Amino acid sequence: MRIIAATHFLPLCVTVSEETPEEPYKWTISRRGGHTAMYAGIRSLNDNPNSECTLLGWIGNYIDSKGEKRSCSTLTEESRDNIRQTLAEYRAVPVFIDDETANGHYEGYSKQVLWPLLHYMSWDDSHPADPSWWNSYRKVNEIFASAISQIYSDGDV
Repeated sequence: MRIIAATHFLPLCVTVSEETPEEPYKWTISRRGGHTAMYAGIRSLNDNPNSECTLLGWIGNYIDSKGEKRSCSTLTEESRDNIRQTLAEYRAVPVFIDDETANGHYEGYSKQVLWPLLHYMSWDDSHPADPSWWNSYRKVNEIFASAISQIYSDGDV
C-alpha cells in the first residue's frame, strides 16, 4: 500500500549544484527546518514493510549558487524536470506554485481564516478575510489535486 502525504511544504530544500551555475540546473537536496514532528510521523510510515509513503508538496524557494533564496516561478521547465527527477529519489513529488498564490493560500486563508477557526479562537481574534485568499486557496488545492491524480494508483491512500 502506498500513502500519498500532501503537505504545503515538502520537508526538503533544493539548492543549485555547484556543477551547474547556469540553467538547466542540477540540484542538491537538504532537509527543511520546521514542522519536524509532522515530518517525523510521515517518515515513520516508511518503517512499515507493508507500506511506502510518497510526499507531495510545494518546494518554496530554491537556493541559488550564491546561497540566495530565489523563486521557483522563474525556473525553466528543464530545471523543474531536474528537480522532479532528483526528488523522486526521496519519494517526493514537487508542485510548483507562483509566490503570490502560495502566499494567499498559506499566509492568507490557511493561517488567517482556517487556523483560528480550527483552534478555537473567536472570530474577533482573526483578521478580516481578503477575498483573494479564497481564490488562492482554491487554486492551490486544484494544483495539488491535479498533481495527486497524476501519481495516484488504485489502492493508494
